[in-house]
Amino acid sequence: MKQPSAWTALFLLAALLTGCGAGRPVGFINETAMHSDAQLMELWHQAQQNVSQQVYLNPIQNALYGIPEDLLPGDSRALNFNPRLITVQVIADLTPAQLLLYGVDRPMPTGMIVCPQPCDGRVAMAFSSPPQYRTHVAASWEHNEPEWDYIVVYEFENHILYGLGYDIPWR
Repeated sequence: MKQPSAWTALFLLAALLTGCGAGRPVGFINETAMHSDAQLMELWHQAQQNVSQQVYLNPIQNALYGIPEDLLPGDSRALNFNPRLITVQVIADLTPAQLLLYGVDRPMPTGMIVCPQPCDGRVAMAFSSPPQYRTHVAASWEHNEPEWDYIVVYEFENHILYGLGYDIPWR
């Protein structure tokens, strides 16, 4: 019987190492200045609890336009949905002069970063791109623990809802 070639063996090894469809590893790519992976995981668990208790699909639409809240019962699948190497990155705040270009007047620290399209606004405190496994937060929030926690939990909820198949354009 003929032995497999080195290339065949290498291909099979690569297929096994990529998991043959297994998901990305659980955890974070932590690009924060002050928070540990364990702290990020605690916030992830809070987001799981929140989504398991209630699904709020349109908080931005409700806040900006007064559209009635789109609330659904909690989704228990959230409790088993793990972060798959989500990059959590702090981004330098826009300066007041930069922010004025977007029609927003705030003193330093502004707590705002550019939010790429599709985004509900042009600037935001934070934004997530669940298909790219990324969350970005304005750097100044990292020094303000209660607000940091709230912002990051909200963004993690977006990842969970997206991963569970919800339509989240107004989050």
